[in-house]
Amino acid sequence: MSSDNSKKLSIVQGEDLHPAHVKRLIKVSNDYTIRVNASRITYPDPDTLNFEFDNLDYVVDPSGFLRKDTDDSFSENLRGKNNKDKGDKNNRPKLPNPQTILSEVRKYYTGRPLASDKGNLVLGELNVEFGDGSKAKYFREAYVEIVSHLHALAVVEVDSSWVDAVVAYLRESTGLNYHGYTSTANTRNQAVGLILHPRLQVVNGPIEYMEVATVQGVPDLRPAFRFDVRDTVTGIIFSITVVHLKSMRGGPAATGAIRFRQLDILQRLLGPKYSGFIVGDVNYKIGDPTVTDGEALTRAGYELFAADDRTGTHAMGSRLDGWFSKNLPRQFKIYQVRRFYANPLITRAFCDHAETEGQLIFCESQFQLGKSPNAGCSSDFTAPDVDVQPQEHVDFAPLPGEGRKKRK
Repeated sequence: MSSDNSKKLSIVQGEDLHPAHVKRLIKVSNDYTIRVNASRITYPDPDTLNFEFDNLDYVVDPSGFLRKDTDDSFSENLRGKNNKDKGDKNNRPKLPNPQTILSEVRKYYTGRPLASDKGNLVLGELNVEFGDGSKAKYFREAYVEIVSHLHALAVVEVDSSWVDAVVAYLRESTGLNYHGYTSTANTRNQAVGLILHPRLQVVNGPIEYMEVATVQGVPDLRPAFRFDVRDTVTGIIFSITVVHLKSMRGGPAATGAIRFRQLDILQRLLGPKYSGFIVGDVNYKIGDPTVTDGEALTRAGYELFAADDRTGTHAMGSRLDGWFSKNLPRQFKIYQVRRFYANPLITRAFCDHAETEGQLIFCESQFQLGKSPNAGCSSDFTAPDVDVQPQEHVDFAPLPGEGRKKRK
């Protein structure tokens, strides 16, 4: 290739990709969409299953998603690339009993209070991995366990049937009037959404930023989804914008240029006075010094929560989920990562991402949850170890914002 052609095909953050790169990304994306939609799991109704005798085999497609065990065309197995018998159907994993999942998920919340009208605001994020109504029903008790400890859960890779079902299960289980919202889905039925505890009231929105989903004609991008919410207990108002950026499928460099543009477009749409979070699956390796995809946000004044933390949030080992904030009305602390997929009794069948969360801190006496100061208020407070698997110990980075003057 001549030097002139090499220069034309070079990738520069903030500039349009060369049409040759775009053409390749479009083909890769369209091919992946065809495979996903042809192989998608419809989870069985758990109320009708005999978990001892029913065939619940599944496989992991080489592209990375779960699929039914319908044929032998894919050899990748959940047990890993080094499994000598990965082509043997007898060695393929089975969907776990959802009651086992519930029992294990509860361990991650031992001693953690349920979300209520007292205490800090606890905010979470989770890529559900192709969440639809069938998956919501299959794991319904585990989802209720997770969300009932949060005042907000930003959800990624869901459709409206998943969000609507989980909200219904929450209302039935807790008696509280949760609300759920879902963005426009792409052709893979992937959307983003938000589930809110009744303590949080939407005062503006939701607002869909479709510009984030229409970068250089690359198909099946997802829009950003914004909510301006008010805490009915403390009166503070802040925003939550949920994102699911372009995947690395097609190569990290070329797709990184798309992610950079997505974030740059978004920060311009939100404006300099935006007060709140951009949160979700950003699909680049957070913390890798060679990766510049997130610089569109940091240049605009956004801070990455737990910037020094290297705990993986994806089954492949990288930290792909992030919280970026700007002009927050309170300190945001206590970064926690719950890697459900790493638990051998939960597995990738539940999801391939960890749940991440943090807390907006309220230290005034009238907002205390109990007799002790709220988490993050006492000078000797230490973030708890939330990973119940000894081999998966989480080391928490120093919390950003310590000592920072609160903004009015």
